[in-house]
Amino acid sequence: MSSRKIDSNAAPHRSQRTKQASLRLMDPQNGETPSAPHQQIVGETIANSVSLITDLINKMDALTQQLPKSMYKATDQDKIYHVGNKVHGMDKNSASSTFIRRMDILFGHDCRDDDGHFQYISRGEHGMSLVVQYLRSIDWKSAGIPFTVAAVKTCWVCEQWST
Repeated sequence: MSSRKIDSNAAPHRSQRTKQASLRLMDPQNGETPSAPHQQIVGETIANSVSLITDLINKMDALTQQLPKSMYKATDQDKIYHVGNKVHGMDKNSASSTFIRRMDILFGHDCRDDDGHFQYISRGEHGMSLVVQYLRSIDWKSAGIPFTVAAVKTCWVCEQWST
C-alpha cells in the first residue's frame, strides 16, 4: 500500500479551461445585454479570438516573406491588387461582407491552378503583402466580422498555402 499522505485541506484538483462565450452572447444583433460575469467571458473570448487571428496573420506574413524571388512579382494590374482596392462586400460599409467576399475571390475552392496551388499567390507590395496589410488594417475587436468565419478562412489559407 502507498504511504502517501492526503491533505484534507487541499482543494480538489480541477483542470483549468478557457471559458468561451456562447454564440448568442457574441452575436452583435442580440439585443440582450450580457450580465457582468458574461461580459467578462465575452471580453476574454474576444481577446483570445483576436490573438488567434493575429497569429494566423503573422503566419501568413511569414509565408509571404518566404516566397522565392523566382515567383511572379505582382503589379497593380493583377487580381490581388484589384480585389484589395476595388472589391467590396454586398454591403459596401460592412467590414464583414468585404472580408468574406475578398477572401472567397482570392482563396476560394475554385481559385486553384492545375497543380492544386492558389493561382493568385504572388510576391511584392501588390501581391500577398497587400493581403497581409489588409488583414492587419482590420480592427478585429469592433469590425463585426464573426471570429469563427475569420479564423476558418485565414487558417484554411495558411494550411493550404503551406502544404
